[in-house]
Parts: sequence; C-alpha cells; structure tokens
Amino acid sequence: MQERFIDGVVNAGANNVYGLQFTLTEETEKKARVEAYEKATLNAGAKADGIANGLGVKITGVKSISDSSFDFYPVYRDFAVAEVGKGTDEIQVASGDVDVTAIVTVSYKFR
Repeated sequence: MQERFIDGVVNAGANNVYGLQFTLTEETEKKARVEAYEKATLNAGAKADGIANGLGVKITGVKSISDSSFDFYPVYRDFAVAEVGKGTDEIQVASGDVDVTAIVTVSYKFR
C-alpha cells in the first residue's frame, strides 16, 4: 500500500521523497515499553543477586531506581525521482524493525 502511494506521488510529479517512517501504534508502543522495563528490572535483579552471592551479602531492599532510556528516532532515507528511471518501474521500500528498549539503573541495599 505505501509503495503504491509513493509511486503515485512520484508519477504525479514529485521530484523528491524525503523518507518513510515505520512506527508502532501508541497502544502497541506503550505495551512494548512496559515489557521492556519489566525485562530490564528483572535483568538488574538477577545481576545484583549474582554479585551479592559472590560477595556473601544479602540484598535487603532497593535504594534507588533511575531510568536512562531514550526514544529512538529512525534515520530517514531519501528516494529521488532519478532512482525510478534506472530500470525499475516502482520505488522499492524495505521494511525494518522497530526496537523498544529500556535502560534502568538500580541501587540495592544489602547487609
């Protein structure tokens, strides 16, 4: 569907197409973000448990938690009309992955 749209715009006379962005719906992004935070905190806990066991101490609680996640904005690719005339009838659009990540730092209390 998107490829036909871009082809139609170019065929109608557009001389530059500045990019195509693949994103998640707001609801899907929220669900993915929550899952990423859950996995990040579980991973932090597992690492802390291993370190505490190695040191012979017990984790007694959480001192602080911080989030240093950032949103990823995709790099746009340009598709020029000149590309269409090089033996192809359609502009090729390659899909890609949309990654959702979470980075958390947890400080634990121990005894």
